Amino acid sequence: MNTTKNDLGNLARRLVAARAAHGNSRAAAKMAGQISAVGTERSYRTAVHCYLDWRESVHLVPSGPHLLCDLCEFLDEQAQRCGQAWLDQLRQALQVTFAVTLPYAKAIRQPSVTPRALSVQEYRAIWVCASWRSQLSIDLGIDAGLRAAELFELRRTDEACASPHRHWSPSRFHGRAGYVLYVCTGKGGLAREVAISIPLAAQLEARRYASPQLITDRGIRRATYYDLAAGQSISQLFTAAARRANVKATGFHALRHTFAQRRFAELALTLPDVRERFAVLAQELGHFAWTQPLTYLR
Repeated sequence: MNTTKNDLGNLARRLVAARAAHGNSRAAAKMAGQISAVGTERSYRTAVHCYLDWRESVHLVPSGPHLLCDLCEFLDEQAQRCGQAWLDQLRQALQVTFAVTLPYAKAIRQPSVTPRALSVQEYRAIWVCASWRSQLSIDLGIDAGLRAAELFELRRTDEACASPHRHWSPSRFHGRAGYVLYVCTGKGGLAREVAISIPLAAQLEARRYASPQLITDRGIRRATYYDLAAGQSISQLFTAAARRANVKATGFHALRHTFAQRRFAELALTLPDVRERFAVLAQELGHFAWTQPLTYLR
């Protein structure tokens, strides 16, 4: 077969785009087996491209037909070599793209668990090696538990509010003092309040644009109110700073893990119920399953 990598990429793009329904609510799209978020479409495209590569490697025509037995065989092979998270993403992408129900696949290889949180010394070493523009983004990441892309989404509370369809715990930010509330939009369009220390909030406001700026990050069009390194830019800058500091960090997301571990320790001083501590931390991170913080506390 003379299919090129570009041909497979374009085919993956067309297959996934056919299931996209941008503008629909997340709930409505899920009910219809469609994709509402641009970021999800991009990750599904990567997964489908992987499947098409496999089809070509086993001498199946990439364009199909995409039989259930072929999809299951692909997942079985991937279960031998990849971790559970990627395997689950492959399965979900294939189910939505080809409108099928696939059996659960369990990864054979068990990934080693590497702590992702940074020590104070590691954090300071990276901060010192970072550029002036990156330093505030790094501080905000560890102070509020922000994802890299969420730095684009920061809004004052008079400009945005937390998603009203969710029940927010009154115990959020318990034990914190001297902060300003902002709102950011995270995965799935969930808007939540985040607490930013007063000195950092002052630095943030000093970088506020006179009017919102439109930027494109990883194929997603965003309006941002502050001159911050964010998204793919801060991810790359953080990794470069960690390399210069000779710190083995697992990307900008390591700051979110560091925030989670510090906050859980703070909550332990004021909230005696363990499950409530998990639930509060989950909401501060932008999750609602109270067990989700376990990932950050390893």
